[in-house]
Amino acid sequence: MGSLVLNKINKSYNKKSVLKDVSLDIKGTYGLLGPNGAGKTTLMRIISTLLQKDSGSINYENLDWSNEENVRDIIGYLPQHFSMYPGIKVKDMLSHIAILKGVKENRESIIDNLIEDLNLREHSNKKIKELSGGMLRRVGIAQALLGEPKIIIIDEPTAGLDIEERVRFRELLRKIGKDRIIIISTHIVDDIEYTCQNIGVLKKGEVITSGSRSDILKFAEGKVFEIDVELHGEDYNYISENYKIVSNKNIDAKKVLIRYIANNKYKNSKEVNPSLEDSYLYLVGETI
Repeated sequence: MGSLVLNKINKSYNKKSVLKDVSLDIKGTYGLLGPNGAGKTTLMRIISTLLQKDSGSINYENLDWSNEENVRDIIGYLPQHFSMYPGIKVKDMLSHIAILKGVKENRESIIDNLIEDLNLREHSNKKIKELSGGMLRRVGIAQALLGEPKIIIIDEPTAGLDIEERVRFRELLRKIGKDRIIIISTHIVDDIEYTCQNIGVLKKGEVITSGSRSDILKFAEGKVFEIDVELHGEDYNYISENYKIVSNKNIDAKKVLIRYIANNKYKNSKEVNPSLEDSYLYLVGETI
């Protein structure tokens, strides 16, 4: 399986730069992390050929993105806000998409297998408007898989899903990730922590870093601490005002456990192993 290579991708709107020299080597199941407004959706739309880049190049194996028609043959795309005609049945909608994608041979059996694989059997004759958020995302994955694309792009995969649906959806992504590239664009670390082999971090249109999960974790090593303090006491107030707090958990009615990011620990704080979320927050500078 080859790599999707992005080289110095630039995009501006009304003279405002949205993507700045974005270069990535994408393979396997790849997570693109970044806060809202980082340029993730713009980049996903460029890769899926829905939006033109201003400059730069994109290549996969021997295919160049200047040949949009051929690129679309290998792309499956699930946007953040996936929708179809609300009155159409699931099976009919998938058949319609398959025709648009040029799936001619064994179309019915292909759709039937997708419905089975994605656990949509009991929902196949329901109308789109009758589906839960989780089921709608499953239908979105099904349409993205039609035509056996080599690259699948998923923008904010768990947007609008409850906790149980998020867990099921992540399991589904692991299942379909064999022998193809899957790009998961999100600002939620949990969406990619256990599904992606490699990760890129985007902030204000620029790639801050990219690498394996362990590569990203190294950024926060020796910089994450925990301490028990009295709720709204002197120590609590000082840490809140001077450090990047990742989380705080109530121990009892009077005490709280604060987890924070700093170059040097405060008083008798204990250094702890960083999580992927710690490293991500350290890199993008966002906290609670």
